[in-house]
Amino acid sequence: MTAKEFLSQARLLDARINAQLEQAVRMRSTLTRGVQTLSMTPRGGPVDWSNTVHRVMELEEEINANIDRLIAARRGIDHAIAGLDNPTHRALLEMRYLSGWGWHRIARTLHYSDRQG
Repeated sequence: MTAKEFLSQARLLDARINAQLEQAVRMRSTLTRGVQTLSMTPRGGPVDWSNTVHRVMELEEEINANIDRLIAARRGIDHAIAGLDNPTHRALLEMRYLSGWGWHRIARTLHYSDRQG
């Protein structure tokens, strides 16, 4: 794993967790709508929602595992950044890889122009 891949892992995990959370919300919403629709419909027999509920629970377990991985990754990244001697480099890497800031915002915060090298 390259240094950039190591530093980027938290951002990628965070994006994955956000996508999974959106999925879980949609699944719960679908489940809720389905139960409401069936309760208002006089026809039809019993419906087994256990498979859908089980899938939602599995997704939530996966989300929790990814959150644990994200916390561990952020600790590792934070530890690696803290080991740098140069305070400007530490600040820059924290802003970029732990806070997720773009380069333009980092440059403004550190009082650099976008064109400075």
